[in-house]
Amino acid sequence: VIFAEYAIDTALACREQGIRNVAVTAGYIHREPAREFFAVMDAANVDLKAFTEDFYHKLCVGHLQPVLDLIATVHHET
Repeated sequence: VIFAEYAIDTALACREQGIRNVAVTAGYIHREPAREFFAVMDAANVDLKAFTEDFYHKLCVGHLQPVLDLIATVHHET
């Protein structure tokens, strides 16, 4: 999530007009901001690109665990 504050403000403004919001993310957002961000979304798509650390390391230049953690946070806490 690059512009979480902007997305939150936009989501709230849309809700006032009866427009629903969907967040699409690669899954790299810290837990506390994620709670605030996803609390104003009506749906979420967290892109789990693969199931191996090796894939994330080589092709995404990242790690698998933060994405799995975010999926769990969205599922259980928002």
